Amino acid sequence: MSLALVGCGGGTPAGPAPGSAPVPSPVQLPPLTVLSVISGDDGTPVAGASVQVGGTNYSTDSAGQFSLTAAASVGPSPRGAAVVIEAPGFLPRRTRLRTVADLQFALWPASIPAKGVDEKLTMSLIYTSAAHCCPDEGGYAGRAGLLRMRAPRTLSVGMPDAYVGRAASERVLEALTTASEASGGLVTFIYSGSTAGDVQIKEVFTGTTPQGIPAAGYFIARIEGGYIQGGEITLSKAGWASSPPATWPGAGWHLELQHLENIVAHELGHCLGLQHHEEPVGMMTTFRSHRSYQAFLAATELFTPPEIALLALAYKRLPGNQFPDSDDEVVASSGRRRALVCVLR
Repeated sequence: MSLALVGCGGGTPAGPAPGSAPVPSPVQLPPLTVLSVISGDDGTPVAGASVQVGGTNYSTDSAGQFSLTAAASVGPSPRGAAVVIEAPGFLPRRTRLRTVADLQFALWPASIPAKGVDEKLTMSLIYTSAAHCCPDEGGYAGRAGLLRMRAPRTLSVGMPDAYVGRAASERVLEALTTASEASGGLVTFIYSGSTAGDVQIKEVFTGTTPQGIPAAGYFIARIEGGYIQGGEITLSKAGWASSPPATWPGAGWHLELQHLENIVAHELGHCLGLQHHEEPVGMMTTFRSHRSYQAFLAATELFTPPEIALLALAYKRLPGNQFPDSDDEVVASSGRRRALVCVLR
């Protein structure tokens, strides 16, 4: 900011004070700029949506478009104009004009019947902070900020040396492919060729976590700048490199190598940013939805259409987005770690 020198005889404007930086002029979207609203699921126009941009109200036409009648500020500093959108069949959206390219807004459907998506599943699978199992316990569902990886990205995955050259490694590689396909190509998991990697698979505990919780495995996410950067997948010492694997420690459950593939793919689902749900089938289902360990693992063989659809919608949002669909006040978190435990009880 410039300071004027005022005194006897007047003065001339001075330059910026030492150590200060000039305040940038705000960028503006001018009047008559055309913006549009579409469905985040299939890209179809959303007609009749109520839109507020910087305090001015608009409504989308049959093509899902509207034209600004007043200029709207853009950018993170000074902050862009607040945008609020409401439309039947979609979650209410709150965001900001962050760049001059923000001319199209994709809404999050409240439900997608053809794909089995509803608001409850969105809350539990995307917006849950529960570390253990079941999102409805303790009122966690819908209270956490959305968390995902930066995309597109390729992540290396390390596995125990004992798996290499055995059937266990083939199952791990299948799990990497399954998780990569679920992301729609946004994230690709590849074997690192060693035990090290962006994601490390380890056999450490013996049927229960250090806290005494019976678990199939758990994922500890490494989070930096608001994004999942990688982490650790920790498995029970079930002798996965042997054929057949050992029984589950302390439980006597019979294990198959297919179970290893399912567990690793489930934990990679957490790496992508998915939480848990209690639908009867799905890669991210919880043990509580099933009567036996075998039934639970059989139900987690594939990512289902609703899981894939919600993952695609999540990657169209900034990390920290709040339920139902608000990122107007998002602040990137600093480096931290978060554990997600897949409970067997």
